Amino acid sequence: MNISRTEAEAALSDIEQAAARTCVQRSYRFAAPILILWGVIWVIGYAVLGLKPDRWWSLVWVPLDLIGIAGTLMVVRRSRGDASTRSTRRQNGFSPLHMLAIVFMLIASFVIFGPSKPAVYLAYPGLLCGFSYMMFGIARMPRLAWIGAAMCVLTLAGFFYAKDILAFWMAAIGGGGLILGGLWLRKL
Repeated sequence: MNISRTEAEAALSDIEQAAARTCVQRSYRFAAPILILWGVIWVIGYAVLGLKPDRWWSLVWVPLDLIGIAGTLMVVRRSRGDASTRSTRRQNGFSPLHMLAIVFMLIASFVIFGPSKPAVYLAYPGLLCGFSYMMFGIARMPRLAWIGAAMCVLTLAGFFYAKDILAFWMAAIGGGGLILGGLWLRKL
């Protein structure tokens, strides 16, 4: 059986498209438990922040961040054994170093700008996280970009229109949004 050059090119194109879709789906499955983990951490952290004075905030976030980092590293380590997940992360440009860079940017921004209003401390992580998800998602993972865009828009809405309940707002839309986003990605 002979196939024409056009048929061969079409078949190769179909194969490449299927491989790209598989890569994106693996990336979503990799990202899903991380989003859910951080969503739970945000719900707990922001809910406690809403109940405690701001002098307690570092005592709340430091242990929660350490738990989140450890949990994220466990997810990464678990996926390391899977060669397809490793290559998927490389192809989509994600690595644990990206997460460390985002954490560094968050801490450095707080140190440099030294915000004095509690609302800034409450809203900035949601904006930075949402922006980061948009950047990761724009190239190859559009659902991640939509999750990030929603986080940014809803964080700004809370900052401007719900300052009195901003900690609870961030628990609901930040933490809840990450959980829902993770569940949405996991279904793929």
